[in-house]
Amino acid sequence: MAQLINKHTKSKMFKSKVLDIKKQGNSLRIIAFSVPDNFSFIPGQYISILFNNTLRRPYSIASVPGKGSIRLLIKLNKGSKSSKAVYELKKGQVIEILGPLGKFMLNKKSVKKKIVFVSAGVGIAPFCSIIPFILKNRFKNKIFLIAGYRNAEDELCKAEFRNIKKRYLNFKYFPVFSNAPAKRKRGHVQDIIKKNIKMLENADFYICGMGEMVGSVKMLLVKSGVRNKDIYFEKY
Repeated sequence: MAQLINKHTKSKMFKSKVLDIKKQGNSLRIIAFSVPDNFSFIPGQYISILFNNTLRRPYSIASVPGKGSIRLLIKLNKGSKSSKAVYELKKGQVIEILGPLGKFMLNKKSVKKKIVFVSAGVGIAPFCSIIPFILKNRFKNKIFLIAGYRNAEDELCKAEFRNIKKRYLNFKYFPVFSNAPAKRKRGHVQDIIKKNIKMLENADFYICGMGEMVGSVKMLLVKSGVRNKDIYFEKY
C-alpha cells in the first residue's frame, strides 16, 4: 500500500463530460465527470476545472481510483463566479479539467499508526477517497473520521461511511452537527476531539476544511500534546 500511496502522478489537461449531477439541499452538488482511461491519481489529490479559459477552481476528488470517472463534492457560494458556473453545468456538457494536482495524501509513515481524519463540510471530500482506498488495501490500524456539518441534511457520503463502519471494525465514524436539535450530536469537531483525546493518542491527524476550523483544530491538538509533525492539513 505504501508503494501505491507514493506513486508518482503527472498532471495534464483533458476534456471531460458531466456524467451525473445530484443535488443535496440548496447549496451542495455531487457531480461525476468522465476521465481518460489512462488518468490516475493518488487518493487525497484534487483537480482544477477551467471555465471559459479564464476561471480555474480546484476541487478534491471524492472517489477512489478507478477507470472512467471521478466524483466531486461542490458547495455553491453566492457571489462566486466559479460557483455560478458550476450551478449552470448540465449533464452531457463538456469542460476542461487539469489534474491530478496536490500533495494532501497519506504519508507513508502513517500506515503504521492510528489515523484521525477531521473535516468540516465539503472538506470531507479527500477522505471519501483516502479512507475506502486504504481499507480495501488491508489497513489494519484504527481509523477515526470526525466530520462536522451545520445541519443533518448537509451530511455528505452518509450511506457510504455507515456501510464502511459496518464492514470494517477498525473504522470509527463521528458525525457532528452545530445546529442539531438533539444534544447528543450537537457541537463541533473540536468537541469530539476533546471527548476522545485519550483514544486519539499516538495518531497522525489529517484535517481539511475552512482555514478557521483547520487553525482551531491544530491549536487544540498541539495544546493536547500532539506534535506538529504528526498533523497534516489542507484548507480553503
